[in-house]
Amino acid sequence: MPAITPRRKTPDAVTPRPSESYVRVCVRVRPFNTHETDTSRGPVTAFPAAVKMHAQRVELFDYEKNTPPMNFAFDDCLWSMDGHDADGNPSQSQADVFQRVGLPLLEHAFKGYNTTLFAYGQTGSGKTHTMMGLGTDHLSKGEGLRESDGLIPRLCAAIIEKKATADTPECTWEVTSSFVEVYNEKVKDLLGKDPEAEVWLDVRQQKDGSFFVQTSRHKTPDVPSIMGLIALGRKSLHVASTKMSDRSSRSHSIFQLTLTERVLLRSDKGNIESIGRSAKINLVDLAGSERSRHGCHRRAAPGGNLVDLAGSECSRHGCHRRAAPGGDDDQQVPHNAWPRHRPLGGEGRSAASLP
Repeated sequence: MPAITPRRKTPDAVTPRPSESYVRVCVRVRPFNTHETDTSRGPVTAFPAAVKMHAQRVELFDYEKNTPPMNFAFDDCLWSMDGHDADGNPSQSQADVFQRVGLPLLEHAFKGYNTTLFAYGQTGSGKTHTMMGLGTDHLSKGEGLRESDGLIPRLCAAIIEKKATADTPECTWEVTSSFVEVYNEKVKDLLGKDPEAEVWLDVRQQKDGSFFVQTSRHKTPDVPSIMGLIALGRKSLHVASTKMSDRSSRSHSIFQLTLTERVLLRSDKGNIESIGRSAKINLVDLAGSERSRHGCHRRAAPGGNLVDLAGSECSRHGCHRRAAPGGDDDQQVPHNAWPRHRPLGGEGRSAASLP
């Protein structure tokens, strides 16, 4: 299995990884937001570009130190600013990002592979913009997709559309959903009987060393029902206002879609319903990746939020240790890494987006 972290290379030695792998890492440069373009120092576009993006390589420049650019290789590089990237490719819209990142995971899921999609980056880097977009209330009301919709709503709409074309009288697909939050190493069901109550789930360990929690599952036959559950669960998430975001996530959240194929076997003695392929799609919204050793926690999230983010960091480090090939001590992975490390094996496919 290839490593899941971007690899630093010298300018003449950048070798992109194969496009087909268990884990794909993509990087995206998001558009400027209004806070950045309306800053008192003047538009950000007046400063020299610090990033040059190629098809599978990113150059980072430090104009203050006047040092040679640092080069990093990725599976896919998505330029979403105005204009073109360094290779002349046009700006990538939300729909383009879905075609390149989300659609391959959808195809793997209907083949029976478990898949995971998550965005990683510090507060304000564009994780929510990439994953959710500007808002999903219109989808809960039964309206169609908008240009600003992110990966999660587009993936949900594509699942329902593919389900409608794949269903036959002898074979149908059932879609169920669950939504959990991981906060300070504790797990909460966001779709339980009282999602606003601080009721934490029991975490159990199986004989093979993996961890699991028992969550509520809800049938979601259409896009409004899926997006309605997402909107309901997001109301109970732990968020806080920081200098970089008005609603910064203080926890990880995992929205899981389960696809189950139900096959009708006909015979002279009667019809029997059998379970065919089954796959889970984990859509993970990670908390900001600020590093406390530089004081970013305190600057961005004053008060008790430093503790919140410290617990979230433990989750990510556990995931990295489990995913590393040849890693030892697998039994001690934190339980909140389970939605991500399970699809990293032979039965799964994963994509990480670095906004």
